[in-house]
Amino acid sequence: MSRPVVMLLDANSTILSDLRQMLAGRRFDLITARSAQEALQTLEHQAIAVVVTALNLPVMEGPEFLSRVQDQHPRTVRVLAAEPDETEQALEAMEAGQAQRTISHPPQSGELVATIEDAVTQYQLIMENRALQKLTQQQKGQMESGESSGEDNTRLDDLQEKLRQSFLDSVRLIWAVIDAHRSDAGSHARRLSELCRKVASKLGRPRSERRDIEFSALLHDLGKLGLPERIGASLESQLGDTDRQIFDRHPSIAERVLQTTHNLSDVGRIIRHQLEHWNGHGKPDGLSGEEIPFGSRLLRACCAWDEILNTGADGREAAEKHLATQREQMFDPTIVDALLECVEAATAPSGEGGDVVSIEILDLREGMVMAKDLRTPKGLLLLPAGTRVAKAHISQILRHQAKEPMTGKVHVTIAPSQHDQEPIG
Repeated sequence: MSRPVVMLLDANSTILSDLRQMLAGRRFDLITARSAQEALQTLEHQAIAVVVTALNLPVMEGPEFLSRVQDQHPRTVRVLAAEPDETEQALEAMEAGQAQRTISHPPQSGELVATIEDAVTQYQLIMENRALQKLTQQQKGQMESGESSGEDNTRLDDLQEKLRQSFLDSVRLIWAVIDAHRSDAGSHARRLSELCRKVASKLGRPRSERRDIEFSALLHDLGKLGLPERIGASLESQLGDTDRQIFDRHPSIAERVLQTTHNLSDVGRIIRHQLEHWNGHGKPDGLSGEEIPFGSRLLRACCAWDEILNTGADGREAAEKHLATQREQMFDPTIVDALLECVEAATAPSGEGGDVVSIEILDLREGMVMAKDLRTPKGLLLLPAGTRVAKAHISQILRHQAKEPMTGKVHVTIAPSQHDQEPIG
């Protein structure tokens, strides 16, 4: 298989030379161009996995160039490099779907390498998915024409499973980008996905819808990667009017990015409407009541709950007050009721006859239930009380322990059979 090709486009030859040095020895080949016209000519006869372009170019600027790439070479992943005073143009390019990622200009080494590595993987997933779709359609055609055998049926099942795995890999990749950008956002997304799943199940939503809602929760902060850091890392309540207007654009940015990833349009639609209000006073479209997709209403309530819960020791009391105050204003009242019931059930005694004990953090094991909230030294909520520890939680804790060591005891409920299990460290 040939190596993927990455194109760097910048009018400044010195910057191009620096970028080449930053990216030397990677798993992809590099080509450069100094004008949009030169880059488009190259794209006509060479498959390009990723294009990274400066916003300010002679004759044809970066967003217009990326729009041409989007129309003529839709599978190529598009990255826009913008200077701080070009933030508005970069946001407009993201909202229009011209750019799928933005980075600083001139790019910094760590940011550039991580962005291109992720983009190359995204391109490879897109091409793999396209090939699997083609094979699946061919196999279905043979079956419909009566030319299939039992072996063909097995092959079709295998192809459909590979398609499903390709879809899941796309979701995992996007979540990994969010987690790498801000680990607190990744932790928040995991908790949110689990909570949304529980509430959706309680309300009897279909399995396919629950899946899309879980993925929406994992990816709901994707659009914030295109915002200035000071805004993307803030809560809604911490922003002034001007910054809030920029913040409110992140769901529509995420929707446009996800529209370019196969089978994620439904997820994008849920994310687009996550800031709508039950009373119709939200963003971006002013929808109200059941005009708002169910998944978006659920995401709105669960996200508010988790964010407030994560603000300090009195988080739960403040979260309950906020949901009660904004019931039928911001939040769907049915969802609020179900959410509070799920939270209450999760924190109630399990009835399993386990013991509440204090243990070292590296002694946590799968199946234990958190008796108290687990927080980092900076107050970030890792695991709320009532959470049953799973393998994914343990991996998350180990990552945080490597970056920000936690000391002291954690309080858990364990069954008698767990006393002799091996610790996680």
